[in-house]
Amino acid sequence: MAENENSNINGQQPLRPTSTPSFDEYQQQMHNQNAGNFNPQGFTSPQPTSIFDQPQTQNANHSAEPHSYKPKQRQSSFKTFLKLVLTIIFIVGLAWALREFVFQAYEIPSGSMEHTIMTGDVVFAEKVSHYFGPPKRGDIITFNDPEVSGRILIKRVIATGGQTVNIKNNKVYVDNVELDEPYTNALPTKQLANSKVKFPYTIPADEVWVMGDNRTNSQDSRYYGSVPMSSIIGHALAIYWPTDHFKVLT
Repeated sequence: MAENENSNINGQQPLRPTSTPSFDEYQQQMHNQNAGNFNPQGFTSPQPTSIFDQPQTQNANHSAEPHSYKPKQRQSSFKTFLKLVLTIIFIVGLAWALREFVFQAYEIPSGSMEHTIMTGDVVFAEKVSHYFGPPKRGDIITFNDPEVSGRILIKRVIATGGQTVNIKNNKVYVDNVELDEPYTNALPTKQLANSKVKFPYTIPADEVWVMGDNRTNSQDSRYYGSVPMSSIIGHALAIYWPTDHFKVLT
């Protein structure tokens, strides 16, 4: 009693011995620890030592992240596809508009324009200039065949509206003036058999007289008369194929 009183007076608490758990108690404590519902005094739970011991919530969050981008990826893919479709439509529409209203290429199927244009040559023609005025004498034009619907012909303009054409002595006269025609290679120009055209022939307004350069092998205004301006499609500018035939048409 006196000893206890002396201890209290000196301000020191008596030491209490720590008991050591038995083997069975240790096993029970470890079992409870693994079950996650017990952490005995004197034992410290082991801390995770690798990324595989970390809680799974972080991995779950990471695995969910790609799904959050799917709507944006789909929207971006749709925009890319839409741009591609609109680009194709624009290119096709532009090509159609240029071919329909600005220029066109023609492959020549016959020899009516030899030796200026040979059979199989590909000719480039523009479709704009004839809207601003009639073609001039010597221009090579494309136009709708007055005899066969849907067929396009190519000939040279010899005379225009109001002029008078005549054929005499295998020569062409316009307003009683003989024409100098080097493009015919000196081939004779004759009236065509079975033609209803009578010479001299005065060309109506807004029409043109056309003939092929190959005068011995061309069915032209000598057969079907002058051609309305409204039937003109284009003005041939050049031969571009085959390349060894390339030249500007005059």
